[in-house]
Amino acid sequence: MNNESLHIYGPILSPFVKTVILLCEEKSLNYTVGLTINGEDVDFKSEQHLKLHPAGKVPILFHNDFVLCETVAICRYLDQAYPQPSMQPEDIYERALHDQWCSILAGEFNLPIIKNYLLEFAFPKGENGQVKMDKIKEAEPLLLNVLSKLNKELQTGKTLGQNRLTIADTLIIPILAYIHGIPHGSEQLKRFEYLQDYIAKMLNRPSCMKLLK
Repeated sequence: MNNESLHIYGPILSPFVKTVILLCEEKSLNYTVGLTINGEDVDFKSEQHLKLHPAGKVPILFHNDFVLCETVAICRYLDQAYPQPSMQPEDIYERALHDQWCSILAGEFNLPIIKNYLLEFAFPKGENGQVKMDKIKEAEPLLLNVLSKLNKELQTGKTLGQNRLTIADTLIIPILAYIHGIPHGSEQLKRFEYLQDYIAKMLNRPSCMKLLK
């Protein structure tokens, strides 16, 4: 396949767009990214965007004449289209557990953290553009609950943080990098030893250094 025709529609600041970019970087694929389609600007949630994804989400992958949306589906497709290096376990049971965690990370963990925590830092709604710390405090139990569950999973060593990068890793590390880069978030991460080690390890990968630092 000709990887020159890979285009990722979506803003590069999106953690889900970053997930697909990380996968492409790990596989040394050539790609373009941005809010354009066939070289023309396409506004987020515009009529043209909604024709491609009924909920107006990103990313959307354009590979030659093939169009695909939803982050996990895109990552699985690219991993099959460009199998080296493989980013999914070969064993059927290990892959099933990996897929399980991909679903949990993409939906149950990432979306609530983005909506209830990260967006307030990215687009503050307080007076004079200040972060509403009462909203952050309100979201803190949710954040700590997710971080605690991730820390526990890393402690088991079954899915995340293996010797090779997996799709599951690419789903969570952009979110963790954002949290790590926020003083409040960095302070919360100090409670979780395995998470701190995992973030440090991931951010030292060339692909993550290029995109996330």
